[in-house]
Amino acid sequence: MKTTTIASVILYTMLAASCSQAPVTAPAAKQEVRSCCSKNNAPAAGAVSDESLFNITSNWTTQYGTPFVTTDLSGKVTVAAMIFTSCQSACPRIMADLKNISTSLNAADRARTHFLLITMDPANDTPERLKAFMKEHQLDSMWTLVCASDDATAEMANVLGVRIKKLSGGGFDHSNTVYVLGKDGVISHRQDGLGQDPAGTLQAIHTLLQ
Repeated sequence: MKTTTIASVILYTMLAASCSQAPVTAPAAKQEVRSCCSKNNAPAAGAVSDESLFNITSNWTTQYGTPFVTTDLSGKVTVAAMIFTSCQSACPRIMADLKNISTSLNAADRARTHFLLITMDPANDTPERLKAFMKEHQLDSMWTLVCASDDATAEMANVLGVRIKKLSGGGFDHSNTVYVLGKDGVISHRQDGLGQDPAGTLQAIHTLLQ
């Protein structure tokens, strides 16, 4: 009888201790919290990079007298340079470099590469003058020549990083750079100087067209 009583007490004690414990639950899954300003967040669809020429909203005019804005280049791989048509020194060599790039592209890349000439002398390089310049250099329909106001021209030069100094005797002192723009209007490659080997430029164009 005593043994039975002791066993009962032990069993009761074990049951009481078991029921007094809090139920065990699986820890909640940790949720990832991402800041709205996190640098890892993907840019919104259709967003324009701060480095894109598409941020330039000024109005331009082509060699045909038609309106042009930088977003007209959207979706295109473009080779661009700033020149002025009455230049007798550096600009003819820039044109030679551009033509060398054009003719050095393979046929497939050439058919999809656009060329943009931006005048730094809008007072003299009217649409009519640009059209005549296009004919003089036998440029095809893949070339667009544009002019705008002095302010718009200065803005374009600033974005591209082209140094321009107007000379008292006429003409301009300027840097000599050919730019390759991606389909988003961002500068992907620069060919600085005159008469440079275009291999790097050709490779940049080919990569962007893939």
